[in-house]
Amino acid sequence: MNKEQMKLGINCLLLIVVALIPDLASAQGWGYSNNRIAISADGNNQPDHMHRWSKADPDDWGGTPVALAMIAKLQAQDKLVHFSYNNFIDAPAHTSATNHMKIGVDGAIERWNFDKNIFFDVPEDNEAAINDLVEEIEKSTATDPLYFIHMGPAEFLYRAVKQVIEDNKSETLSHIYIISHSGYNEKHLRRGDPKFDKKPVSASDKHHTIAETMELSGHRLNYRKIIDQNAHWDPNKLFGSDDDFTVWYWMRDHKDPNIKWLYDRMLVNEKGKADCSDAGMVYYLLTGDDNGSPSKLEKFFGEGIPTNNLTGSVESQTLNALRDFNIPSIDGFVPAYKDKGRRALAVNAGMYKEKFAAATAIFDGNSGLYNVTITTVKETDGESTYRLRVSGELVGKFQNPETTQDMSTHTYTFQNIALNKDDVIQVEFNSTSNGKIPEGNAFAFARGRWRQLEIVKTN
Repeated sequence: MNKEQMKLGINCLLLIVVALIPDLASAQGWGYSNNRIAISADGNNQPDHMHRWSKADPDDWGGTPVALAMIAKLQAQDKLVHFSYNNFIDAPAHTSATNHMKIGVDGAIERWNFDKNIFFDVPEDNEAAINDLVEEIEKSTATDPLYFIHMGPAEFLYRAVKQVIEDNKSETLSHIYIISHSGYNEKHLRRGDPKFDKKPVSASDKHHTIAETMELSGHRLNYRKIIDQNAHWDPNKLFGSDDDFTVWYWMRDHKDPNIKWLYDRMLVNEKGKADCSDAGMVYYLLTGDDNGSPSKLEKFFGEGIPTNNLTGSVESQTLNALRDFNIPSIDGFVPAYKDKGRRALAVNAGMYKEKFAAATAIFDGNSGLYNVTITTVKETDGESTYRLRVSGELVGKFQNPETTQDMSTHTYTFQNIALNKDDVIQVEFNSTSNGKIPEGNAFAFARGRWRQLEIVKTN
């Protein structure tokens, strides 16, 4: 099949999808016609202690997998030519915090056969990431434009534009189409804003806004800001439904396990928000509709997403505590209960104090070494202990840290855990008290709450 035939095939597929989904707009957004796509997102979870807001908003932890799933639904993986993530310039690489963006990106690559070479974790090598975007910009012409989805602060793009100008390729900037929906991303500075910098920043280290990026380009860049894709006032609209997950239950209950995975990726949001709002820009690009919604996305995905994974093996998976784990009767353990309000398994501390409960699941992946990340719920009245056991063998344990924010989440990664297909994964968790929160004539107890395990192959 030659390139013209491939292009014709993709065009036909897009027309079929739109025809089958009458609620979608009949045109793609802003003149998009199966052109190249570049995306740059933030999502940094490793604390950046130079800034008052040490981490990114976790909306991209859900938004990135959903955006990539949309592209995969139309089998347009070859149109995505650049994806950079954790794009806070000058921020540290992930060493002690869970890299949720990498988990989401790697999961999409495995499920839908994206080219792994176009994805860049910016703090790991921001020069390589910027150079890749520069290369794609410099290819751009009137007949081969580049559509750039702006999911993070502008400094990453600013530096790429600066390099293009220094390469004497300024004319290519006229063929770049930038889509945004966020005033935060347009104006937010990680360095050089005295309101948020914890230490003074020199003028040469100051970051730049999108307005400054446009000015640098000589206003050659094309820029469009669509409606903000959050709708906190109505969970049935757009792509951010605040703390209402019910409008996304169709994902949770979908017969396609990869769509269920999208729901799980939204659950890792440590603010407890059902938010994939940045994906609304990709929805607009592909459908022409900047007023999407959970129900429209359900129709868009339909029966599921075609899988291009030729090996048939997914090397990352998420096990939800409430849905995927059993609560067996095991000698030496008290029964757990489902705390549905907090989306967690827990121990009834009113009945069982300083006792461990256990939950089990069967591993359904290929043999190998995996990083296993547990998402726990921190509690002010105690620091519960969590143990991980594989087919009866204790492979690790840790204790929740102290917190002043009750019911905030925490992640801990058990590294390089050997897993084989059909291994029994057992999570053990206890009720405990730190003697700090009075309750009646005694003290309150933490309940060992936890929400999920993320399992990612390392070899």
